[in-house]
Amino acid sequence: MSTINPYQSPTESDERIGAASHSPDRIKTIGEMVVLWEKLRVAYNAVLVLIVIAFISFSSGISLLDSAFFAPLVFLTIAANLCFCAGPTVAAYLAWAGATPSLVRGVSYLLFTVGLTVACAVAVSVLLSF
Repeated sequence: MSTINPYQSPTESDERIGAASHSPDRIKTIGEMVVLWEKLRVAYNAVLVLIVIAFISFSSGISLLDSAFFAPLVFLTIAANLCFCAGPTVAAYLAWAGATPSLVRGVSYLLFTVGLTVACAVAVSVLLSF
């Protein structure tokens, strides 16, 4: 009697892996998700840049050349973009797990909206501390 060893490494012809993980539809969904998130990255950074520009233009005595302002700004810019990466990561896992394209897009827009709102709130609170 032949039993299946659940700890055995899969082979290329192993049906337990499922051909769906490499299906053209899933690859297309992941590709569309990557393009969507790269477009959202531009919007995300543009909104945050506008917040900083507005703050600098309406405040007196703050200059981008001031190291006390510029150094934290660079650090927070990098941190904001690292946090942004959580969105595409979640969307990629959803697409890889077989979620429908409309669900992946919906979750992507929800994550983007929540993330942008939090990033704007953090940006404003940090800028007000100067």
